Amino acid sequence: MMIDSMKAALSRTNLVLILAAVFSLLPTTSPAQTDPQKPRSPETGSETDKKRPFPGRKVRRIQAITFAESPGRFYLPVDEAAKLLGWSFQHNETNATVTLDDQVIPYSELRRFVEGKYLIHMTYLIKSGAVIEKSEDKSKVLVTWGEKEFLLIDAPQRTEIDLTTQRLRSWQGKRLVLDCHISSGRYGTPVGEYQAGPYKARQHYSKLFNRASMPYSVQYDGHYFIHGFKTVPDYPASKGCIRMHLDHGNPAKFFYEWVKVGTPVKVYRSEAKEE
Repeated sequence: MMIDSMKAALSRTNLVLILAAVFSLLPTTSPAQTDPQKPRSPETGSETDKKRPFPGRKVRRIQAITFAESPGRFYLPVDEAAKLLGWSFQHNETNATVTLDDQVIPYSELRRFVEGKYLIHMTYLIKSGAVIEKSEDKSKVLVTWGEKEFLLIDAPQRTEIDLTTQRLRSWQGKRLVLDCHISSGRYGTPVGEYQAGPYKARQHYSKLFNRASMPYSVQYDGHYFIHGFKTVPDYPASKGCIRMHLDHGNPAKFFYEWVKVGTPVKVYRSEAKEE
C-alpha cells in the first residue's frame, strides 16, 4: 500500500515538472501586445509604428524655389501662388507693388527671377489667411486655403555650364530658375563634374590676378569661381573663371544667393550646331 502511494506521488510530481517545462517554453506577452487596438512598441519594428509620409494623403506637389541666403523659406512666383489658391493679383508698376488677394506688397520685399518675375514666400500667404504646415524635417510645406491645398517640395538644385554656347542654366527639381549668358576662360576652362563651394563670398578679390574684384563669388574647383564681373562679352574672355553679368537682372547676385554649398555643377562642351 505504501509503495502504491509513493508511485502515485512520483507520477504527480513528474506531471507538474513536465507542465512547468512546457509553459517555460511559451513566449510571454503583455496586455499591450495582445490587445489588437494598441500599437506595438517601437522596438518590435511593427509596420504600424512607421510614420506616414507627410501630409498622409494625396496632395498636388509643387517644386518650390529656395535660396541659400534664406534657409527655411519657400518661394513661388506670385502669379503661380495666386492661381493655385484662386486669389486675385495685379502689378502696380507706378507704386512698385504687387496686390495679392487685397494684400499690397512692395516690390522691395520680394525676390525675383533675373527676367523680372517676382517671387513670394509663405509669410505673405499666411497674412492673407492661408494655413501653413511644415513637415518634421522642414523639407515640405503644406499650404491650405479652404478646399484648395498643395504641397511645396524643397527639390534638389543643380547647375550646368555649356562652354560651347556660353550659357549657364540652373534648375531646382525640374524648374528652370536661371538661364543666362556667361564668359568663360580665354585660354580654356576645365570641364567636369563639380560641386558649388565650399567657399562663397559676396565680395572676393583674386589672389592670382592683381586682386581683381570678383563680386558674388562661388568656388567650384580650386581657384576656379563663378562670379560677377564688370564686362561679360559674347565670347570667352576671362582668366579661366565663369563670369556673369552684374546688370541684365544681375544673374551673378541671383546665383550667389540661390545656390547651396554642395550643389552639383557640371561644366561641359556641347557639340556646335552647323550653320
